[in-house]
Amino acid sequence: MMRLSDVNTNETVMISHIEGSGAFRARLSEMGFVTGKTVKKLFTSPVGNPIVFELMGCLLYTSD
Repeated sequence: MMRLSDVNTNETVMISHIEGSGAFRARLSEMGFVTGKTVKKLFTSPVGNPIVFELMGCLLYTSD
């Protein structure tokens, strides 16, 4: 199983499984990370953070 952190830049993948539980899993669901949706990784900083994803027409930025 591939993690989103393993997806290559400009690659689109379909979410097949969500790991985690409780509030973390609920928050991912609220943001649109649900089984069957497609996600595209648009950008990764040279130092690894931030990472930018496109999901349901929205840009999502990760940070530490």
